[in-house]
Amino acid sequence: MTSLKYSVLERTVPAENGTVQTLYEAGEAGFDGVSLQIDGPDPGAHPAWSAEGRSDIREAAVEAGIEVASVCPSFFWQGWEEQEGLLSDNQFRRERSVAELRRAIDAGGALGADTVLIPFFQVCEISEDKHKNRAIDALRHVADTAELVDVTVTLETTLPAAENAEIVDAVDSPAVKVCYDAANKVALYGFDAVEEIETLGSRIGEYHVKDFLTPPPEFPENYARLGEGDVDQQAVADAISDLGYEGWAVLETQFDKPLDHTRDELSFTKALFEE
Repeated sequence: MTSLKYSVLERTVPAENGTVQTLYEAGEAGFDGVSLQIDGPDPGAHPAWSAEGRSDIREAAVEAGIEVASVCPSFFWQGWEEQEGLLSDNQFRRERSVAELRRAIDAGGALGADTVLIPFFQVCEISEDKHKNRAIDALRHVADTAELVDVTVTLETTLPAAENAEIVDAVDSPAVKVCYDAANKVALYGFDAVEEIETLGSRIGEYHVKDFLTPPPEFPENYARLGEGDVDQQAVADAISDLGYEGWAVLETQFDKPLDHTRDELSFTKALFEE
């Protein structure tokens, strides 16, 4: 039986994203951890971006009886200064983005997080070979820092599993892996989740749980309750178990829902992994 810990993305609980109240609600709902999402365009608005704020987060985590599972610098794909971040054609912008990624890794290390997730979507989607090479270069620049603070950097992209594997293998660091989200890969990009999980194998360092219907309608209207969308949740859970994966299962289920809804989705997810 796979030994997982269960986290919830900040925006999934009712409390406002970027407030310590998200940690208390995550604990109240029965999660082991919370996954912080540093939104844009101003990452400085999130408490994880400052020493004082990180102190507040650590205190809240202790009081709530949970861990900080991961930190995600979401501002990269949310039009941060209307740039392409790590994939920009401008070298100065790429270097500045690498510096901000190091800062996110430092925040993850200071908060005891296991992972820092880089989302390569929208303005920073990897759609050309030059983007792939720039992503590899950026990851190589931060891998040593991640290893030093015992944080795994995970990348989430629109690419097929084989190309994600190529990126991870090219970086060649135990601190760089893939975040796998079956709902995105099945409903949005048309991939076979079980085949992808088998292709990635031990390269999976983070696992996101949600369910989508294939658009239209577009996100977020295409959200579905777990088990009611296009993802075969049991098949995905079985494939994850077969890997011997023992990291975090991060619930990224419907937001703007009462806490009881998210608690029910957690119960559904745990049942997938019962023998």
